[in-house]
Amino acid sequence: MLLNFDTTAKLKGVSAEIDSTSEGVKMRKILASNELLPIRECGASPVGNNVAWFGRIWLVTVICLIWGTTLQAQRTEVDQRTLYDPSLLDSVKDKTLGIPPEESEAYYQLLYTIANEDAEAAIDRAREFWLQRQAAHPELKSFSHPHFADLFQHPEEYRGEVITQTGYVRRIVKYNAGPNKFDLKNLYEAWIYPETGQSNPIVVVFTVPPSRQLHLGDDLDIRVGLTGYFFKLYGYRAQDTTRLAPMILAGALEPLPERIEPDYLEKRIYFFLATAVVVASIMGYILYTGLIRKRPSVVQQSLPQELPPLNEPEEKPED
Repeated sequence: MLLNFDTTAKLKGVSAEIDSTSEGVKMRKILASNELLPIRECGASPVGNNVAWFGRIWLVTVICLIWGTTLQAQRTEVDQRTLYDPSLLDSVKDKTLGIPPEESEAYYQLLYTIANEDAEAAIDRAREFWLQRQAAHPELKSFSHPHFADLFQHPEEYRGEVITQTGYVRRIVKYNAGPNKFDLKNLYEAWIYPETGQSNPIVVVFTVPPSRQLHLGDDLDIRVGLTGYFFKLYGYRAQDTTRLAPMILAGALEPLPERIEPDYLEKRIYFFLATAVVVASIMGYILYTGLIRKRPSVVQQSLPQELPPLNEPEEKPED
């Protein structure tokens, strides 16, 4: 495009005015150095920045929701091998020695199920079953867990039910699980004396290795708790006779703190109160007798405070 003389002169005048200002000088320097203006100097819109931040927050929120949903789905996913037909327990018989072949399928099934199902759900099931049992048998309402005598007398009513027990473990042994379709390698057997069983034990078979507070041995005395399936009245040989013990199939044993009986605390309180009364009585007697001894009698009060000096006889000179 061609410019005439007047137009060219006008443009030169405008250029001179721009160059004379400080902003014009700054612009010329920037253009000469091929630098770009910062965003704040270019007049970036704050609305655009806010939109960018909201977009980032929205993206993070979506990622967190997807991750949480995935975890929840994994938790709620049920291992199909933990499910079984209750009729599988029909082959289990009480008062038989050991675990015969016809009971092994149910035996390994319950061991796998209790080891892989949700622990809190199992505890809730045990609590619900015991409340139903107590409602049907009011004489059991004073016990927090199934009583040993009830387990021993009515094993068929407990079979396949999840129950909770507490007691003192005396013996833990480890042995090979034997061939099974659940790939169980090792099993642990504990002999526990429940708090309602006096000198009668229960046998607990579990799959999770004992914790640090527990260990294998034959001379243990550790209070533990467990939740598992009642299986049967288990027959075992003891010296020259055959005995029976309730068998529970559990996932793990949990060490528990020593239990303090309420009557024990009451007795201790009475003991300390009686001791305090006796000590206070002895101290009072000592103080009282000490004051009596310090009090002067009538005769002592009539005596002068100071006795006159004795007149010693003068010595006679020797002839």
